[in-house]
Amino acid sequence: FTLVGLMIVEFIRGKRTQHILGAKDAILLINRKSAVVIDIRANENYKSGHIVDAISSPLPEITQSTKKLVKYKNKPL
Repeated sequence: FTLVGLMIVEFIRGKRTQHILGAKDAILLINRKSAVVIDIRANENYKSGHIVDAISSPLPEITQSTKKLVKYKNKPL
């Protein structure tokens, strides 16, 4: 639950400061740091198309996804 809490805090903090990760920076994180992409859209949207190897965890269900995400705690999310 700590991981999810931190993710939510960072998400809210990012919303307040309007920090946006651009496509170029996201690609660099994915390619150079093995960043994990978490797709928080609804499952229907995920199924219609998503980033390769992205993990589907819809925002309303993210608190139940801690077991699925904890194995990535040492990687950029």
